[in-house]
Amino acid sequence: MTTFVLNSTLDPATPFEEGKAVYENLADGYHLYVEGGRHSIYGFGFDCPDRYISDFMLEGTLPAEREIVCEDWGTDVIRAYEPLVAENISSYENVLEAFYAIDSAIQLEPEYFYGSFTEDVSIACPFSGTFTFGPSDTGEAYTFDNCAYTQGFALTGTGIYEYETGIITFETQVTGAKEGSLTYTDNLADGTFSVTGEYGGETIDLSQ
Repeated sequence: MTTFVLNSTLDPATPFEEGKAVYENLADGYHLYVEGGRHSIYGFGFDCPDRYISDFMLEGTLPAEREIVCEDWGTDVIRAYEPLVAENISSYENVLEAFYAIDSAIQLEPEYFYGSFTEDVSIACPFSGTFTFGPSDTGEAYTFDNCAYTQGFALTGTGIYEYETGIITFETQVTGAKEGSLTYTDNLADGTFSVTGEYGGETIDLSQ
């Protein structure tokens, strides 16, 4: 059976040497890799390895060589620095900043970042409660159970990530320093995010 092994020399999740060892022990294997690092290299719009994999899947065409270095691929080893969520809600100017920090932290949780989304997975939130994520009919489903990523701001409710629209939505009840009912939206397609609802007796309608 023809098998393609795709990896990168500085892969932070699956070491390059192990991927190369798998390839070297295959009866009919092909090894496509990049110099640099990230965990996945297929499907990011670069001619190599996309062309080789797509040609094989669609036409059955095999590469001329067994081992190929994809030199046209983006090879940044690190991404932009993401600050940790502040220890206390009082550190944020407003609830939109707090929600955005929590949203970013969730997306970088190892269990989430490397998740397969074939079943529900629950992780502990830093100060209390849990966050659960898993598959839905349209993308990903979320559940917050007294989940506090920052002290004084515990979330209980649900959320969803709609793959077709590229929009993440949290529908939450908030307890802690203040109480309220807030809806947070992160539009990954255009980079905008917002929060609406009521918090601490005030009407909230913020966007950025």
